[in-house]
Amino acid sequence: MKTTNSVDEFAEACEAFRSAVKIEKDLCLLEQQCIADFGLSKSQHVALQQTMRAEGGYAVEALLADPQACVKMITARQQELEAQRIQCESIARALEKTRERRKSAAVDTSMALSILRKQAMKLLEARHGKQRLFGLWNDELERTYAWRRSTLGQLLALAICDADRGCALLKCFFREKEGFGLHVRRGFFVVGEGGLREIRSTEQGDVRQVPSDLSYCEAFESVLTGRAEIVGVAN
Repeated sequence: MKTTNSVDEFAEACEAFRSAVKIEKDLCLLEQQCIADFGLSKSQHVALQQTMRAEGGYAVEALLADPQACVKMITARQQELEAQRIQCESIARALEKTRERRKSAAVDTSMALSILRKQAMKLLEARHGKQRLFGLWNDELERTYAWRRSTLGQLLALAICDADRGCALLKCFFREKEGFGLHVRRGFFVVGEGGLREIRSTEQGDVRQVPSDLSYCEAFESVLTGRAEIVGVAN
């Protein structure tokens, strides 16, 4: 995917990354299941071999007592052992294929993450970079840009650990003009016109509106520190 400054294409990059992560996770779970199945099948195969060796001591006596029944028992055991061997080989092949698919999915996830990072940085520069705002650039814009770049880095890191939540927050981060609601979990203070202003928790279901009740900077810092959560974004 070609990186651009488009918000829509950034959203597509988020979805592509989420999809890649899901595929990789599903394959990891499948690989773990194949490993468990192979271990169980191998254990059953070894146990059957041990049973046949233990029964071998009685084979001579059984053969003399009832040759036909003894032959049937030995044949049945051999067929069971062969079936178990075939099952082990089948699971081993499935495990190998799953591992290859998982490795390929990991590469796809890495590429999707790289594209997402590039899209995010291009979008940040296009909106808040010095090149775009060169004629208006001042210390305040420099501080705002530094905060946005730092926060973007934290959100990208969060997306690696939790793709669904991280991508949801990333899209919200670039959806500046629309605003959003915020549930406050733990109270905190922010600097206001009249000094420190307390932001109380909203356990009763009240929602703080951003940016009218709380600035973007304060909102995202409270989310990243676990003091609040954006409405509609699961923790």
